[in-house]
Amino acid sequence: MTAQIFLDRLLHHHRQLLPLSLASVNLLIVDECHHATGNHPMREIMRRYNDLQDYKPELCPRVMGLTACVIQKKCKLREVTKSIRELEKTMFSALVTSADAIAVKKHSTAAKEIVICFETEKLSEYAESIQAQLIGTTSEVHDMHDIDDKQKKLLIKKLQNINEIIVHLGEWCGARAVKYEMENFEETEELEEIPALRYLKKRIIQRLELIYQYCCQNEKNMSDPLRHASKKVQRLCEILSVSKNDACGLIFVYRRNTAKLLYELLLQAAKIHDKLSFIRPAYVIGHNSRIGLDINLIQNELKNQNETLAAFARGETNILVSTSVLEEGLDIRHCNMVIRFDKPMNYRAHVQSRGRARAIPAKYILMIEENSVDEMLSTLELYTEIEAVLTDICHNRELPTDVETAVHFAEDEHIPPYQPYGPYGATVTFNSAVSLISVYCGKLPHDKFTDLIPEICYQQSETGDPKVKAGIRLPINSCLKSTVYGDWMENKDHAKKSAALVLCKKLHQMKELNDYLRPTSKSDITIFDDMVEEVEPSEMSTESDMPQLGTKKHRNVYNKEMCPAFSVMNNDFKLYSVIVQSKGIGNDEIIIDSGRKNISVGLLCKETLNLPPFSLYSSKWDEVMIRIKLIDESLQLDSRTVNHIEHFHKIVFENLLDTSPTLFDFRPQETSLLIVPMRGDQIDTSLLSNSASWKSLRMLDALTASDDIFNFERSLYEDAIIYPLYFPLSEPMYYVTNILDHVGPKDKFPEGGKSYKTFEEYFLFKYERKISNMDQPLMTAKHVPKGKDLNNLQRTVQRTSGKRKNQILGNFVPELCGVLPLRATLWWQIMLIPSVLNRLNYLSMAEELTMMMTSTPSHATPKWQSNETDSLDFDWSSKFIKKIVQPTGNNLSVILSNTEPRPIQPFMIVNALTLKGANDNFDLERLEVLGDAFLKYAVTEYLFLRFPADHEGKLTMKRSKFVSNKNLYLFGMKKQLPGKIHSIKLNPPMNGILPGFVLKHEVEQKLRELNAPYELWPRFADFTEEEFKEEIKKSEGICKTSCYNPWTQHELADKSVADCVEAIIGVGLLVGGRETAIQVLCNFGIGVTNGSSLKTHIPIQSAMLNKEQWAIEEMQKYYQKCCLNVLEEKIQYKFKDRSFIVQAVTHSSFCQNKVTDCYQRLEYLGDAILDYLVTGMVFSGHDYTPGQISDMRWGCLQFSLRD
Repeated sequence: MTAQIFLDRLLHHHRQLLPLSLASVNLLIVDECHHATGNHPMREIMRRYNDLQDYKPELCPRVMGLTACVIQKKCKLREVTKSIRELEKTMFSALVTSADAIAVKKHSTAAKEIVICFETEKLSEYAESIQAQLIGTTSEVHDMHDIDDKQKKLLIKKLQNINEIIVHLGEWCGARAVKYEMENFEETEELEEIPALRYLKKRIIQRLELIYQYCCQNEKNMSDPLRHASKKVQRLCEILSVSKNDACGLIFVYRRNTAKLLYELLLQAAKIHDKLSFIRPAYVIGHNSRIGLDINLIQNELKNQNETLAAFARGETNILVSTSVLEEGLDIRHCNMVIRFDKPMNYRAHVQSRGRARAIPAKYILMIEENSVDEMLSTLELYTEIEAVLTDICHNRELPTDVETAVHFAEDEHIPPYQPYGPYGATVTFNSAVSLISVYCGKLPHDKFTDLIPEICYQQSETGDPKVKAGIRLPINSCLKSTVYGDWMENKDHAKKSAALVLCKKLHQMKELNDYLRPTSKSDITIFDDMVEEVEPSEMSTESDMPQLGTKKHRNVYNKEMCPAFSVMNNDFKLYSVIVQSKGIGNDEIIIDSGRKNISVGLLCKETLNLPPFSLYSSKWDEVMIRIKLIDESLQLDSRTVNHIEHFHKIVFENLLDTSPTLFDFRPQETSLLIVPMRGDQIDTSLLSNSASWKSLRMLDALTASDDIFNFERSLYEDAIIYPLYFPLSEPMYYVTNILDHVGPKDKFPEGGKSYKTFEEYFLFKYERKISNMDQPLMTAKHVPKGKDLNNLQRTVQRTSGKRKNQILGNFVPELCGVLPLRATLWWQIMLIPSVLNRLNYLSMAEELTMMMTSTPSHATPKWQSNETDSLDFDWSSKFIKKIVQPTGNNLSVILSNTEPRPIQPFMIVNALTLKGANDNFDLERLEVLGDAFLKYAVTEYLFLRFPADHEGKLTMKRSKFVSNKNLYLFGMKKQLPGKIHSIKLNPPMNGILPGFVLKHEVEQKLRELNAPYELWPRFADFTEEEFKEEIKKSEGICKTSCYNPWTQHELADKSVADCVEAIIGVGLLVGGRETAIQVLCNFGIGVTNGSSLKTHIPIQSAMLNKEQWAIEEMQKYYQKCCLNVLEEKIQYKFKDRSFIVQAVTHSSFCQNKVTDCYQRLEYLGDAILDYLVTGMVFSGHDYTPGQISDMRWGCLQFSLRD
């Protein structure tokens, strides 16, 4: 790892965690250890080593430093020994090198050093004219007396860079040099804050644009770059042309702009000149290390650098122009030629760049101007002497003593480190405090136009003492608004470090730095400790390779919850009648109304079912209304009757839902819900008694003997359900639509019936069934729905044309058909029972949840009266919105902020708990959008008022603790929502409620062992085990689904649970207004447990940071200077407290404003309010889908911002 990362791990760990300390390291290898000077991280690592040695030296690791050059900076020969000793003290080591110099040379490259001269450049008239314009612009900068010299130097450097390019590369690069500097003015962005500098920078850019146009005009005819290149570049090309065979080289330059423009020049020259056509150039300049630079830009530059080096390694390029970034540290291809286009700045640069010539043979070429040859040769001679001295003294050296190292590190450790958790906890040192402040500022919210850099001011002692004190003021959007001062120190550098250390202490006390003494991140926000009730995390696996909690991909299997009426066992029976009444056009062939024949289905349960009427639907009979009528609140039944009821219940469900005895056991003792036939308000005991002898509703009775004649009884086939005896029991049943008195078995068979003459012949040859009674009439019949068609929850669309699904299938002979012992009128009502049980279950659970979520008396839900005739309307939300919006025309969000609370009804909660996948008449999606917008708004407002010192980033992180899907999922889990959610489309035989039927234990165990997808569980009885395994393999290739019991369990994504929480909040808001919605939030646990909550009124504080008179006057000055009265006229609102409008127009880069914060906190609040209002506006219109709402909301926001 890098030295900085290792240092961070040493300095910033917490005592409660496993620390990474030097005591846990056995061997510390430090590469390029010559950097361990000054404030470099390597030196700070060794400072920690020194601390450990003072405490327990036996725990210190062994240290080995590696370097190709121990001399880091320029030094004279007599200073070499001193520099080496300083490095040895830092590294707690003694310098050594190979004892056998001959062996080293044998196994290392020895590049041939060559010094090549080039003529002194004589500028052309064109180049001199550019130089004159640059000199004139430079003079203007010098003449600006109201600007600091340091700031002038930064601007003048940009002009000097252009001049250097023209001198060293030639006039061909003139326009390109000017363009490069204009495109790279980021280094001067901080000057934008000072008006005089901003004006000067603008003037310089205007001058450069004129120079650029002049250069472009003159360089139009410079097609050949070498003819207009400098003598230095021409000499370089001569060197390259001589080495064209198998050339692979590096060209080292000093400046970044030189590297880029030299690359462009070589690229163009290679296209024109045959002698240079072998050149395939590239360039590497490293990344810009300027403070505040966008990390994405740095990452992109590093990516481009790596791609360039990879292409060089593959041989796609052969000449690499580079700055000092390639002198050390990076692994590159072996080169046979290294050219120092610009001379090495010091001994280290000379040694490192020469070491890049690793091929055999290789040349190391230094390019020197003619008049500088003597100076260069003298320098090379000094380098040779230093190398000889190093070779001579790097043997038998003694380790530095403890006293030497202690004194060495004490020299620049002027203030003890900040260690709030003890000497082995997280630490901020005198030398690391400044970098930590820079990191903290970089974490503050900012945009691409802003570099957040702290302001530093210095104070000189008034007593004549040369000591200095520094003060640091953080950017305007920091939580700490005051200037923090350090101690009096010997110089400005130490004073700045002292102030930074004090500032770090204050930030940690304010919890802006976490327990690791790093800037607080999202994971460090401990708002849950005092702002939400404790939520237990999910027990499901959350390994690193698993999807994260709260996401769509993280899914769990949950037990479906049953309402008390279906599960309570210890009370007396209550008898209810399921009254069915047609609402639509109806069907004359089907009698389904309970009142028509005075027949109905009864429900026996042991808890109250006090629910309103609701609709069910079918293509057979359109819409019917279901009403649950209480017949007897405490019904006493003898054991014989109970047995008859249980038997009736069993055979009905076995036939209705094809519950296979292979899969299920019937255990009536484990259910409190049974169905019974009723006639009027009484149990049909006669039918129950008859059913006691039935083994099944469908039996393949033996056909009449040949000498017996079938006796047709008309009443038996009226209002009847029949099943052909020549079909297997798995085939569907039919309901009789008409008895054809004029058609008999001897009648002509319809056309298209192949060669059959009569119906008698057809049944004889087709099914081998002989008809005995030729006088019996035939019947017409249609399919009776079964399986998934028993789902009557969703509204159906009647077909008006085309081939009808329920067309007449043919003619049936009564003699060849079995008759269901239940009348069709009763059977139609029995077929509704799976849908009735589903709806009753979810409504009953929702009633219980409604009482729990709205616990205050004012929001208590009134029970429905049993004689209520109004049905549930699942279009309630749209009608409700129209009812409250149309009279006023106001925004829905505004209306709901002041509306009177209304009671929440259970069917509204059912709406909020029904997913789109349930394929019902309603789903939660619109309510979820409304709840999400309100949740964001309510939490944003609360956090804004409760934490007036927090900046936008911290407030956003705190808000994410509330509104993140992960935490909303945990809130839902706490209220046990997953078991109450309607998640998948009802298919009664596959996933419906089967009261009294329990999947056999051995079957369930086997299916789980086979890891069978839930879709295959109902089909287990249809296959042998081997065939079933094949079915599992086939299903894996189609779609991977989970293994669970589909009758008692379902699978949900965490995101679905979170969506349900938001939908319930949406219900509370829509029905009860803001106050009810806040109550729902608190009941979910989104509240404060230490005396404050989202319901707590928090007064609005002024935006003024200081209430003193000077601050008020300063605020008024900004108000007048920015003409904010005009803005108030535009928005038609006059601020009572003008500090808010001043804050609203203050950018984070405008550090001159010391009286208010920047606009970021108000932007955080305004964004949530605007989102909520726009959502309310969109909801006030048509019944848009959630996707349309999101698109319209985005469009409205864009339109508003554009206006």
